[in-house]
Amino acid sequence: AAKKGEDVAAKSTKAPLSPKIQWDHFKKHRKAGIEATTVFARIAGTEAWFEVGDVSAAPPGAVAGAVQVQKRLILEHAVRVHPQLLPKARELEAGYAVGSTTQPLQKVEPIDAAEAGFEGRADASGRYGKSQAEILEREASSLQAASKPAGGKGKGGFPGGGTGPAARKGPAGAGRGD
Repeated sequence: AAKKGEDVAAKSTKAPLSPKIQWDHFKKHRKAGIEATTVFARIAGTEAWFEVGDVSAAPPGAVAGAVQVQKRLILEHAVRVHPQLLPKARELEAGYAVGSTTQPLQKVEPIDAAEAGFEGRADASGRYGKSQAEILEREASSLQAASKPAGGKGKGGFPGGGTGPAARKGPAGAGRGD
């Protein structure tokens, strides 16, 4: 039997979720009639939530688990669409819509990634399509590659020093003040 520590180590060696694959899951879920739930990010300790995108969860009532499994994608996308969050990127927390309020994500058991989908809001260019998903894939790969040799974190707490397209753009819009 595997020890608890070994289980954690095994989970941490999993490949990160692919934005393109999660977007494909989202489109498949929506086509099947599965509801989308809006997700947000905010700087911990503040009131202002910034809309980031939508998640879908194949098992009914598993929205929190879908947000948990995609938390990294959600927060990375948050700084792309809201560059003003970049300086505090390591302090971001995720939340999701519950009725007319935003619920901060509490640590829950993530659902299987194949049962969850994510579609991010368009960036300042207004584009989010196949080419946007490919851009996200390249950015994720370059961020991972940039972090491996040096092993450190760049400006804003993300590997690569925040030099991607989102870091070069101006503010992408105002936050949602729930």
